[in-house]
Amino acid sequence: MTISGATETSYEYLYQYFKPSQDIHISHLPQELKASAKPIKILWSHHAYDQQVYQNFSHEQVTHIVAPSNFAKQTLSHFHKIPENKITVIPNGVDSQYTYSNQKQKQLIYTSIPYKALPVLATVIPLVHQVHPDAKFKIFSSMSLYGPQNDPYFELYDYLKSLPNVDYSRAIDREQLISHYQQSAFFISPCIWEETFGVSMCEAMRCGAYPIITDIGALEEVAGPNLATVVPIEGQRTPKGFEVTERFVKQFAEATCVALDYFDKDRETYNEVSKSCSDWVTKQYDWKKIAGLWKDLIKQLEGHTDTSGEGFMPNRATERSGGVGFANKIVERKGETYVEDKVVESGNGWFSPNESYFNFSKYNS
Repeated sequence: MTISGATETSYEYLYQYFKPSQDIHISHLPQELKASAKPIKILWSHHAYDQQVYQNFSHEQVTHIVAPSNFAKQTLSHFHKIPENKITVIPNGVDSQYTYSNQKQKQLIYTSIPYKALPVLATVIPLVHQVHPDAKFKIFSSMSLYGPQNDPYFELYDYLKSLPNVDYSRAIDREQLISHYQQSAFFISPCIWEETFGVSMCEAMRCGAYPIITDIGALEEVAGPNLATVVPIEGQRTPKGFEVTERFVKQFAEATCVALDYFDKDRETYNEVSKSCSDWVTKQYDWKKIAGLWKDLIKQLEGHTDTSGEGFMPNRATERSGGVGFANKIVERKGETYVEDKVVESGNGWFSPNESYFNFSKYNS
């Protein structure tokens, strides 16, 4: 069995609906495009702006750039001095095999790579179990996704296996995750890593799992208006992601408990938002629709027509979300500059924390 990440499978899904000509080279690796002799070279920027692949990168090495979110576009443009009209926002898609199910269990699922959120999630779970001991956590995560190497998280995996009501497994094939997504009421990711899109979250949402996430990167933008519980990150930004505070861990656990309360006590409301999550992703991130946007862009590039750089998810996002937009602003934190995404004129999802559940000092004693 071959286990592929979201970047690799994105090519497979896109090429089911769109076959680029021999004159076009599409890659997420700048160095590969730099060495290419093809006349049209498109960088598909799955990687965040601060990753090693962009070392010594110049936008003059490529014809155009496709970013999967406004967050990805804004950060690339700012940090790598790229004209905005050279970057078009076209989101990733979610395959139609990920289908909605209303047969939900009191279950939360995590399927991303370990370094994005797993160490933080391991501290959140015991807090959630203080209030909801019957909540089940399903975790599919390991570094094996990227081939044979030393995995630094083995002790963490053993710890997770020791926790009650936690099912831990190494990463499995994406298609094998579908039934687990369909069973899960929630997708949980206390993400400390700035995602450029969030394919795992969208796959889960299409199956009806409501996301509980942080406010960094593109997750909030991609999840859609009021379709996620978004917990503001608190901590210090480092090259390996945010080092979060104990207060953040408590707040994230509280937000999770509120969502679980709704699942227990107001299933009608939960069912409504679960279906809304699935409908949003199905409509917005259909691969056939995404392939059409790629075709339109390449026609422009082949005709040497200047692109607007807007694509499917332009900065005027209010046009597609019923008056709710995303404001990107460059901000300073701890002496470092980065882009922050904030939802304009929207709430914090359906299930927002409004009371304290824990004696946090007791948990740490």
